[in-house]
Amino acid sequence: MIGLISTTNAKVFSEKSFESGDKIESSVEDSFLKNIKFFDSLEYSQRSIFIDGNTEVLYKEFSNRSVALEELKKDNIDFISYLTQTFGVEELSNSNWKRYYEIIISEDIDEKYDMEILLFRKFFDIYENTDKNNEINKMVDELDSSELSSVDTKESIINELVVLFPNYTKFANKIKNVRGVELKEDFSNIFIKQDFKEIRSSDTNIVNLSDAVNYAQRFAYNPNEGPFYYFHNGDCANFVSQIMQSSGRPTTAGWWHRITKDWLGNYVHEHAPAWSMVNTFVHYFGVSNSTKSNREFSAILSAGSIIAFDSSDDGDWDHVAFVTESDNYIGTYSGYTYFDYKVAQHTRNYHAWTSSSENNWEKIGSNGGRYALVRR
Repeated sequence: MIGLISTTNAKVFSEKSFESGDKIESSVEDSFLKNIKFFDSLEYSQRSIFIDGNTEVLYKEFSNRSVALEELKKDNIDFISYLTQTFGVEELSNSNWKRYYEIIISEDIDEKYDMEILLFRKFFDIYENTDKNNEINKMVDELDSSELSSVDTKESIINELVVLFPNYTKFANKIKNVRGVELKEDFSNIFIKQDFKEIRSSDTNIVNLSDAVNYAQRFAYNPNEGPFYYFHNGDCANFVSQIMQSSGRPTTAGWWHRITKDWLGNYVHEHAPAWSMVNTFVHYFGVSNSTKSNREFSAILSAGSIIAFDSSDDGDWDHVAFVTESDNYIGTYSGYTYFDYKVAQHTRNYHAWTSSSENNWEKIGSNGGRYALVRR
C-alpha cells in the first residue's frame, strides 16, 4: 500500500534554528540563514508505504522538481556560471544535474563558494529522492506480486530494500542499527575529551591502527591506482575499505574485493557493494552514534574513527571518511567551537584538519546535515 501522507511547504521540514548548538560567528551564521531561507521557500512532500507489517515514511522530496530546480538556478546565477565556465558543463537541467552533483562532490572549487557547495550538495541530496522513492515503490510492488514465488528471489529483494529505505525507518534497521544512538550529552561545558573515552574506543575492528593511519596518509592525495581500482567520481567508501584492510582486517562474505587481470593484462577490480557504496558500507557495519552537532561529534572521535555524514539528514548516508588524528582539547576555529580532527578522504581527495580551509566537515551540521560514527 502506497500513500501520499503530506504535501506542504518547507516550514514543516525547515531548520528554524541551529539544532546543532555549535558556536558560529554572526557573519557565518548569516550565510547559513540564507541557505535555510532558500530551502524554506520550496515545497516538499513525503510518501508512505506499507511493508513488513508497518507503514513507513519514505524520503522527503520536492513537490515539483522542475520548479525547485528553476529556483536554485535563479538564486545562484553567479555560481552556476562559474561551474559552466570552469568545468565545461551545459546549463543546469534535469538531464545533467548528476554531472553537477559529481562536480560539487569531487572537484576543487574556489573556496569563496563554500556555502554554495553546501547548498547544492543538500539540494541534490533531496532532488534525487524522487528517484529513490520510485525505485522503492517498484521493488515493494514486485515483492507483493503474487507471481513472485521464489523464496530466494524475495529474500534478495528484501536485502536490497533494507539498504534503500531511509535509515530512520524500522525496515532499514531490521538487520543492524544504521541510524545510531543520538548523542544527548550536554557538551556546552566539556573542554577535555577524557570523559568520552569509552564511546571513542568502542566497536573498533581496526586491527593495527598505525598501519591504517600510514595507508591513509600515503594515499589520501594520490590514490593507490595499482592493485586497487580508483573511482574518480565517488571513491570515499572504496578508500576507507582499503584503509581497513591495510590494518589487517580480513574481508568477509559481505565486504570483500578481489583483483584480477583481463586478457590484455589490465587490472580488474571486483567487489561487494559494501566495499565501495557509501550507504551500503554504513549499513553493513552499522552506526554507533549520530548527531547534528559537530561539537558533540568531534568529542567522540579519535585516531581510527570511521565517520560519515548525510548532507540533508534525509535518511541516506552520503559520505564516509577516516580520522587519523584528533585533539583532546576544545578550540574555536573561524567561529566554530569543537575538538579539531584530521580527516583522510577521497572525493574530494585530501588529508587535512577540520580547522583548515580544505576541510568543511564542521559546516555539515549547521547546514542541516547529520554526522555518524560508524561501527568498525
